[in-house]
Order: sequence, then structure tokens, then C-alpha cells
Amino acid sequence: MSELGLFEQQTIFSSHIDKEKTQRNVKRLLKDELPRLERIAGESLIKAASMDGMPKAPSRGNSQEDRIVQRLTAHEIIVASIKAIHACSATSEQVLDMLYLQKMSDTMVYMTIGYQKSQFYNHVKPKALMEFSEAFMYDDIKAYK
Repeated sequence: MSELGLFEQQTIFSSHIDKEKTQRNVKRLLKDELPRLERIAGESLIKAASMDGMPKAPSRGNSQEDRIVQRLTAHEIIVASIKAIHACSATSEQVLDMLYLQKMSDTMVYMTIGYQKSQFYNHVKPKALMEFSEAFMYDDIKAYK
């Protein structure tokens, strides 16, 4: 039995990933879930990006254990998302930051970074979403065939 090289292993693993569903999962997390998690955690994504990464109990209000756990979990997911964005290639990081942290439209992003619309939608944005799915360490966000 021969040992597969790293490239062959990555090719085998990536062939089982449903890229369209994975990209939808990433979009749902970044566009829909993160704003909700910000409200639960009581912090914005921009503020979370500069935090030390250590979970902290909420400073005001509810002392019930469930609420504290919910806030800490929301904070952990926010931090993991920001770390995943920063772990992407420079272009992908820029795209994800502008789209989901700065809340810019797709049109504004591709015009700002200098890509044509078709390049952006067919290559740049899908690549950024896939890179995020590989870097996101809180949970496996990838969809498999």
C-alpha cells in the first residue's frame, strides 16, 4: 500500500466537498448568523477583531448561567470567524472583510478591488468563501457530497 503525498490527499479530500453548498453555508454564517451573534454577545465584529480572544462574562445584566454560556459561545464564534477571515489569502481576506465586516455590497467590493463583475462572481468571491470554510476552526462548515 503506497502512501499518498500531501497534494494527492488534499485533492481526494476536496473532491468530496460540495462547493456550492459550502459557499451557501459560509454566506449564511457571515451574512445572517454573525449579526445575530453580535447582538447576543453584546459586541460588534469590528470591536471583536481587536479583542484579546479571551472569553469574558458579560459586564452587565443577566447572571443566569444559560445567558452567560450563550454569550460566551456567540463570542467564540465571532472570534473564530474573524480569525478565519484573517487566515485567508490577501485578496480573499480583503473581499470577506469588505463584504461581511464593513457591510459593503458586492458591486462596491469588486469595483474597489478592481475586478470585473464576472471575475468577481465566478472566481474571486467563491474562492474567498472556500478559503474561509477551510480556515474556520469553530465547527466544520463544509458540506460534503
